[in-house]
Amino acid sequence: MSTFEPKETIRTLYVLPDSSSLMAAGSDLKIRYIDLKAPTKSTHVGKKLEGEPGICFKSIEQSDIQFFYEEVDNSAGNSNLGTQSPVSSSKRGLQYQISNHYDCITVLNVTEFPYQMLISASRSGAIKVWK
Repeated sequence: MSTFEPKETIRTLYVLPDSSSLMAAGSDLKIRYIDLKAPTKSTHVGKKLEGEPGICFKSIEQSDIQFFYEEVDNSAGNSNLGTQSPVSSSKRGLQYQISNHYDCITVLNVTEFPYQMLISASRSGAIKVWK
């Protein structure tokens, strides 16, 4: 008897206040912004890694349940990966290089003050602020 063991798993989910979109992240080190009303506008947050293929988000409906998924986008030059970067810390004079997490993402949150920012944390203890 074989058992199903997924390679990557979602470890954290954040539904935005208007309930029209959500953020998801996990063991594959990617943060996904998923637009529930227009799945093709969904994207990854962060820097596209060299050689990483473009992706596109799609949805299908079965038995009144809508399923969202992503697949490799083979169209030339089309990449739906985001380019947002972590915020630099001016208090300490530090400038962080644009980078994604290097360990499983375990927490996502959004703050509205002083402006809208996404905050993510990983199992390694790294905390990143995205604007």
